[in-house]
Amino acid sequence: HTNPLSNDSDKDNLTDYEEVTTYHTNPLKVDSDNDSLTDYQEVQVGTNPNLADSDGDGLNDKLELKITRTSPLLNDTDRDNLTD
Repeated sequence: HTNPLSNDSDKDNLTDYEEVTTYHTNPLKVDSDNDSLTDYQEVQVGTNPNLADSDGDGLNDKLELKITRTSPLLNDTDRDNLTD
């Protein structure tokens, strides 16, 4: 259950209300999709906090943002007709 004394039970900088009504994420988990980016980070960069791989190219969002530097929003960042 969420913490009735806190408006952000998981302390991820999204209120429980936002998580439930806007983003449909788990208000008890900092990272609803387990991709090592917080729900808040995903909302900030525009990825889907409920999908570990927002663009469906086989690379999770954190890997694309932090390691390969490809776009987690485009499955073919360099537009060479091959997915990232």
